[in-house]
Amino acid sequence: MASKRLTKLIRKRINRNLMRHRFAVEVEALAITQAELALDVYKEHYDIAARRKMGNLPEGWLPTVAQLKFVFGSGDAGFTSLSFNGSVGMRNIDQLLGNIGGRSSIFMPVRDKDQGVCVARYANNHQLTKRFYQQEKDREKMLTVMQSAELDIRVGLGRATTIEALLKRWPEVEPLIPDIPIPNLPVILVDDLNKSLHLPVEEAA
Repeated sequence: MASKRLTKLIRKRINRNLMRHRFAVEVEALAITQAELALDVYKEHYDIAARRKMGNLPEGWLPTVAQLKFVFGSGDAGFTSLSFNGSVGMRNIDQLLGNIGGRSSIFMPVRDKDQGVCVARYANNHQLTKRFYQQEKDREKMLTVMQSAELDIRVGLGRATTIEALLKRWPEVEPLIPDIPIPNLPVILVDDLNKSLHLPVEEAA
């Protein structure tokens, strides 16, 4: 492995592995807190009696949704969608970890009239609004830190052209270097290549 060239693909994989090593736990914790907020807002909108009533209905009688729309505070920015898997607003963060496929959706039953519309508004001093704005700040801070780290990693990896040179400069990354096999390229004889390309070039008379 030490003699391999540090290709673009290998750099990309190392970058992803380093980002996951550093941030995966924190990103998942942030997504969980966002999912918890969505569930708490859902419970605020549908009290225990309403949830019990919906739960007693036959399966399929009520629509299910992966997110609901709310307005927090003044609402100058319009409504906000909250997803029950905590994925809203996490796209750029997930992409920095290489999680292109996104997160599995979680569906909750709702009344027909709550599909695709803003279902509630919460004042600036409401505890759910305060939690929402704090999570927005936490998400933006996380994204800024991750973008800075990702850039530093790219700079660090860009200073070497082979894995051997990289390990001399940065030995700590060795466990995170992917084992990408080198494809066996077909053997092409020079004479055959010259013949197929009509070489050598004949000089003009």
